[in-house]
This record gives sequence, structure tokens and C-alpha cells, in this order.
Amino acid sequence: MQADIQIQTPRRGARPGASRRPRPGDSDGVTHAHHPGALAIVAHDLKGPLANLSLLVDAIGIENAKAPRPRLTELTARADALVDRLQGVLMGLLDRTRLHGDPLAVVAQDVDLAQLIARAVAGNAPLAAERRVRVVADDTGPLWIRGDAETLLQALDNLVNNAVKHAAPGGIVACEATRIDDGGVAVLVRDDGPGLSDGDLARAFRPFTRLSAVSDATAPGSGLGLWIVRLIAENHGGRIDAANNADRRGATFTLRLPRGRS
Repeated sequence: MQADIQIQTPRRGARPGASRRPRPGDSDGVTHAHHPGALAIVAHDLKGPLANLSLLVDAIGIENAKAPRPRLTELTARADALVDRLQGVLMGLLDRTRLHGDPLAVVAQDVDLAQLIARAVAGNAPLAAERRVRVVADDTGPLWIRGDAETLLQALDNLVNNAVKHAAPGGIVACEATRIDDGGVAVLVRDDGPGLSDGDLARAFRPFTRLSAVSDATAPGSGLGLWIVRLIAENHGGRIDAANNADRRGATFTLRLPRGRS
């Protein structure tokens, strides 16, 4: 679906919240309009794909000794896709900083969120396989909104990656997207890990924050992923919330995005 492209410069500042939305008074310590913030975002968003790429390269080495060539072809294609993703993230952030002064500026066009969710799930498949976590996404059909495909993919990738790292080994991560009353879309990413402490809920979307309740304490992380999700949501006029599941098994992160201007 082709559409004209628009640059949106949203009002800064978060909306007041409940179960946890950042407030305008929150002190981030890092401003994403500044170059140090841009470099931090670039560094973070290279780490996740690189970790998955490393796992794929290891798998290729193992399969090379025992597997038929079609399997090697598949693994190589997946590695190539991750490399392309790395290049896209890096160039997109740098281009936005150069052209718009903001590495997360919204270049608006018609975007199918269902397709972006599928790409985020596929991109985290190596990490999920390593941790024996099953990632499932509801097949809702196309969910079109007006937004930025590249930064929204970053947000979804971060949410899925965070859920996989916090899910119980051998557990499940569920991704669901649904149309909401105002015409926008809510994306829910649910894990079955240890859930979030009160302290985690209070600071989850601040920069350089690592959640204390983790299923795998050795999982690498910079503490920037959820902050980046928050910035992308706000730039789209949306918000991100976090809450523990009703059965106290794991947490759900909900990304709410408006339909956007046509």
C-alpha cells in the first residue's frame, strides 16, 4: 500500500499515567534530541540484533558439520536478514538525526502493524530458540495506522526482545494487536516470567534502567530498550504501559498508538 510521506514533529512530554506511564516531571538524564542520546540509541539497537546474529553464526557452524545444505541456506538467509536490519537501523537513525535533528523523528506513511509484529517476532527467533521460549502472535490480518515503519519496528523489536529475556525458560511470549475505540491500535506483549516489582513499575521507562525481576539474571542489557519504546510511542502521539498479569505470572506491556492523520 503506497502513501505520501509526512514528517511529524510532535509535542514533547509524556502523558500522565497509571500502571506505568512516564510523567512530564520524570528526569531522564538523557535527552534524545541530543547527540549523546542518539549515540546511546544506536549502540543499544545494534546490541540486540548483533546478539541474535551471533547465535545464528554459531548455529551455522554446528550445522555445517552435520546438516544438509538446504538448512545452511536457510540459516544464511536469516543471518543476511539480520545484517540488513542492522544496516537499516543504523542508517535510519543517522539520517533522522542529520535531516530532522531527532534520531526517532516520525516519517509518517501507512503502516501495517501486524506485518511489523511478525518481523519483530522473526527477528528474535534465534534468542527465543536459545532460551526455549515460544513466541506466538495472533493472526489478526492487516492493522493499518499512520506512522513510521522503521521506528515502530524498533519499538516492537524491543518489546519482544524484552519479553523473551524475561520469560521463564521453556515459557511463552504472546503478542496481540487489536483495534481500539478511537480507531487506533493496542499492541500487547505478554510474558510468563517473574513479573515486575513496584520499583520496576515506577522506573521501567527511564533510561539506563534494568528491571530487577528477571528470569535470567545473566541476560545482557543496557537498560535503554523500554525508554526507546516510550520515546517512539510519544513521538507517534501514543503511550506505553506496563502491568503485572492478573495471575501474577509475568507482565504485559501495552503499546497504544493512534490511527494518525491521513
